[in-house]
Amino acid sequence: MLGGMTETMNDQQPRMTTHQPPTSRSASSGVAGRMSHGVIGLGEPRPVDVDIVIPVYDEEQALEGSVRALCAYLYDTQGTASPFSWNVVIADNASTDSTWAIARGLHERWPLQVRAMHIDRKGRGFALKVSWLSSRARVVAYMDVDLSTDIRHTGRLVLPLLRGEADLSCGCRLDPRSSVTRSWTRETISRTYNRMLRSYLGARFRDAQCGFKAMTRAAAGALLPQVRDDEWFFDTELLMKAQRMGMRLVEVPVHWVEDKGTTVNIPDTVAKDLRGMRRLKRESAVRLLGTGGDEGTGVADDSSGAHAMTGAVPYGRFRASQNGTTASTTVRQDPSSPASPLSWGETGQRTLPGSLMLTTAPGTATPIDLVSKGSRR
Repeated sequence: MLGGMTETMNDQQPRMTTHQPPTSRSASSGVAGRMSHGVIGLGEPRPVDVDIVIPVYDEEQALEGSVRALCAYLYDTQGTASPFSWNVVIADNASTDSTWAIARGLHERWPLQVRAMHIDRKGRGFALKVSWLSSRARVVAYMDVDLSTDIRHTGRLVLPLLRGEADLSCGCRLDPRSSVTRSWTRETISRTYNRMLRSYLGARFRDAQCGFKAMTRAAAGALLPQVRDDEWFFDTELLMKAQRMGMRLVEVPVHWVEDKGTTVNIPDTVAKDLRGMRRLKRESAVRLLGTGGDEGTGVADDSSGAHAMTGAVPYGRFRASQNGTTASTTVRQDPSSPASPLSWGETGQRTLPGSLMLTTAPGTATPIDLVSKGSRR
């Protein structure tokens, strides 16, 4: 399907005429790319609606098939499931196999749809920082190369951000509406880890590590310089820093299937996650001593029946506009979810039947928060 659509896709998105920066040329492929501080970029960042980044390290087996599948889906559903312009960005972080050669080939085949970056430093978080901060798209997203999360959820991930309804979005495998297939070990580790984040750090999101996230470019510019981790704890720190900055989050229920061939070193990842949690706890303690405030983890019912945020946000509220006005903020469930109360299951696991996001009056500045109801102490 994808093999015969090169000319059609190239006609779909007109070429841009831009000044070409200094290039580095591969003798084997003849492909020219921009080189800066250990990063080679093939293809110019374009002002599309969404850049979808696929971070990869030694993924020669999965990369081509996954990129072809994702591009075919986005192209074939243009105007329906993906009524937005897009680029797929392959972010190769120091692969030692043929991953970069495959990425170059995909860019050569579809130069207006696929960009590629080679970063001479390992770390998924670092690859995302480099690719997102160099983007010109309105929204930046990422998904794991194994496509464990069904790509048919892509529209639900990015459209709330394009409509201005939220600042971040992420897949949530612990949503009761999600369909998840994974081993008992992975399931237990995930639930335990997310429970620790809530009890130890006061997290108000449900699934820190799902490899299916997006944010607006404005949010990325404000948030990414605050994130220190460059590896697997990047996702958790990203969401915790967003919470402290008062950003809005939409959690998307997903169909997710574990990749049996995953190369993730679980014991090493768990150890690094625990160290990252301790660091965030220390940072929080230092910040609270300096401000005299609290983290603002509670929500309270107001007279209208909506849920208004309480508590100070040490970083100050991230605002969608800078006109100095303030709008009242309310919480509602994702319209796709049925109305039902938030509760705790018999095992102590929080049950959230619907994702929460915030709404404000149109045309006003937006004080925004990551929130959940009934945070357990």
